[in-house]
Amino acid sequence: MVDTYEARIASGEVCDWEEYERTQYGYPSYLQQSFGYAAAVSFIQDSAAHITQICERRGIELSHGVERASGG
Repeated sequence: MVDTYEARIASGEVCDWEEYERTQYGYPSYLQQSFGYAAAVSFIQDSAAHITQICERRGIELSHGVERASGG
């Protein structure tokens, strides 16, 4: 599968990831994003809290393996 996709990139049928980044988001979009550890943990905690709130409002019970993210 990878070899087939690489052949499609080489032939110009599809663009590589750098071309895709440049044409879709402004190259390179990853330079404008924070992927530091603290930022990643904060994003994950905020996302978990958001999903938890949605589930609570809709009466969806979360599994016992999911810990509630602390605010702060």
